[in-house]
Amino acid sequence: MEPNVIVGGGVSGLLIARVLQEKNLSFVGFEKSARLGGRGEVGSHRILKPNTVALLTEFVPEVSWLTTEAEVQERVKGEFTPIRDGYSEAEKFYLTSAPYIPTAPFDQILEKLAAPVQERFHYQKTVTQIHGDTKTIEFSDGTEQKFEKLFWCSDLSLLFKLWVGEPLRAPKANKKAADMPSGVNLTFDLESPLFESKNTVVLPFRFKDFKLRALGIPDLNEDGLPHRLQCMIFLPKELMEDREEVAKCVRTLKRELLKEFPELTQKTKREKIVYLPVLSGEETAQWASLEIAPDIYYLGPQIYLHEDQAEWKNLDLLVSNVSHLRSKEFQPAS
Repeated sequence: MEPNVIVGGGVSGLLIARVLQEKNLSFVGFEKSARLGGRGEVGSHRILKPNTVALLTEFVPEVSWLTTEAEVQERVKGEFTPIRDGYSEAEKFYLTSAPYIPTAPFDQILEKLAAPVQERFHYQKTVTQIHGDTKTIEFSDGTEQKFEKLFWCSDLSLLFKLWVGEPLRAPKANKKAADMPSGVNLTFDLESPLFESKNTVVLPFRFKDFKLRALGIPDLNEDGLPHRLQCMIFLPKELMEDREEVAKCVRTLKRELLKEFPELTQKTKREKIVYLPVLSGEETAQWASLEIAPDIYYLGPQIYLHEDQAEWKNLDLLVSNVSHLRSKEFQPAS
């Protein structure tokens, strides 16, 4: 019997690897980059469902989780005030719900999640074709891999592009990727907290004719204090498509941050800018099953199974799908 195969070493790939290990099933994983973690290492993440926390705690028990009652605040002219002007649809996910917050950076959680299974993954392996009839994957380096079951933990549309065999019926997405918000994530690793709030702080600023807001989302350290600040900026498409203008916009934001928090320069150990073509949410569609084809399973946030999940986003939906497969019985390798 061939091994089960996982394509993608992000959050969903690592979680299903832990599930297969738990079930004592043979598996091998393939990741296109040189590291595990995927987009889980980029940006700030919102976890709103207790079931998500329960599963992550089960696999990474050394990390605890907090809830915060702190209100979302706006920082203007050196003062914290209640948020004004409401929020956009893109900002809604980050400004309207009290999240669960881990007492460790999310990249550290991923490292702990990966530790028991990382030796089962092969790195810098890019899939070029999937042959459904022979259950074979081809890679860009000319190698092939047979599979018993395939767990696809990458972009769903890519699976359909690489598929060879009986046509797959693709789920119809609720939104096109072109309609999804995009922007930039500016991360500051700090020597000490910049502010005490554990919830989002909104920083309004202007760039040319654009009235923008950065969402300052703190990550916590083991003492429960904010030690890293993720600044997310939702940008209009016409601005996002010009990298030079985006760079100027980020410089404008940094000037505004320094006006509000002059100590930022002294407290910053590192900073990182990441362009995010899709900043919030996924191209999500309802589907009857995670089994896209016989023995081909999709895991990720681009499919929801139940109507009450229609508004779920990202990690909550992804973990829910992993939990669904966790409860499913698979035949152990002989």
